[in-house]
Amino acid sequence: MIDLHLHLDGALSEEELRHLCLLNHRDPSEVMHGKFKANPDNGRDDWVDCFDFPCSLLQTAESLTYATYSLYKRLSEQGLLYAEVRFAPQLHLKQGMEMDQVVMAAIAGLEAAKLETKMAGQLILCAMTNCPDPKLNMDTVLVAKRFLGKGVCAIDLAGPEGLHHIDYYKDIFEKANEIGVPITIHSDHKFGPVTIWESIKLGARRIGHGFDAIDDEMLTSFLANTGIPLELCPTSEVTYGPFDSYAQFTLKRLLDAGVKVTINTDDPTVFGCDLKGEYSIMEKTFGLTKDEVKKIMHNAVDAAFLDADQQAYLRELVDERLR
Repeated sequence: MIDLHLHLDGALSEEELRHLCLLNHRDPSEVMHGKFKANPDNGRDDWVDCFDFPCSLLQTAESLTYATYSLYKRLSEQGLLYAEVRFAPQLHLKQGMEMDQVVMAAIAGLEAAKLETKMAGQLILCAMTNCPDPKLNMDTVLVAKRFLGKGVCAIDLAGPEGLHHIDYYKDIFEKANEIGVPITIHSDHKFGPVTIWESIKLGARRIGHGFDAIDDEMLTSFLANTGIPLELCPTSEVTYGPFDSYAQFTLKRLLDAGVKVTINTDDPTVFGCDLKGEYSIMEKTFGLTKDEVKKIMHNAVDAAFLDADQQAYLRELVDERLR
């Protein structure tokens, strides 16, 4: 299995959070009271606050290295072959680190996990929709370039939806295109399919979420013809998207339309999910055949920010697991 849309600060287990409390000289009992799991009863925007507590524990190099290492080790134990974990360096500067130090700390954890598990992975750096200083978003692009191919594979735009139209962030994507940093962009459901169109115009090679592409017949056809992948996250999108049940989720309709859909977790701790479970739910909900599951896994290989040789090797590993 391959997870291409996974946020570091939304994926840390309770055990990892308790260890991070100790690293930060804080009482591990904070985990009992810290908000890091979604409660849909509080409304569909409730999840936004679930990242404050984990982020407060990720303000030192030691903490970031541990968190990245431990997450990748756990993903390997869950049977993943490859994952692209994303986080926003600008959210980890509160105790004096600079962005380069933040990214180097995360890469150190990634590399330690690789040595131990042999599982491949890379990092995606997120610019933020609610960034208080646009310079921080531009710095994220520049840092991504400095570490591109050294643990970092792309940039993203994440954060609360509906704050600005995607064109507000045009300058950072123009810079990313200029200096050769691959782009994935979170689709803003509050603006509908227009966000996907605009993201593609700005150079996005993948779309985060994008489940509402099905609402635009021309867009659906365009995605199918160009092979631009969607990073679907079923439980996340059913919990806080417009769906009342998994049966309403658009994965099967998009798959049948020829769109290159992938299945991912988004924030497994926040939403109480894991990748194996996400596949299982989609298989049971839509009666996916073995060939359809294989197609989705191959889509993830094709969508990964890897070169052709690396993708070919990863596809071989996927096929071995599927036998």
